[in-house]
Amino acid sequence: MVKTSVYLSEDEAAALRQAALRSGRSQADLIREGVRNVVAGQPERRFASRAAGSGPAYERPDPDEIHQRVVGRE
Repeated sequence: MVKTSVYLSEDEAAALRQAALRSGRSQADLIREGVRNVVAGQPERRFASRAAGSGPAYERPDPDEIHQRVVGRE
């Protein structure tokens, strides 16, 4: 292995520490996994709702449709 240094913001470092604690893996292992994902061209990870499967899939609202509904009420 090759040693390298990575500079993280305070928030990134805290989030990495928490992720390592939750997963029971080392911070270095999580960083290596992230690098492998980027190099492999994998898309950014998406998180599902904890209630997944209990209803219809979430669809992002169309901002133009919402605007039209609000403006149309004048």
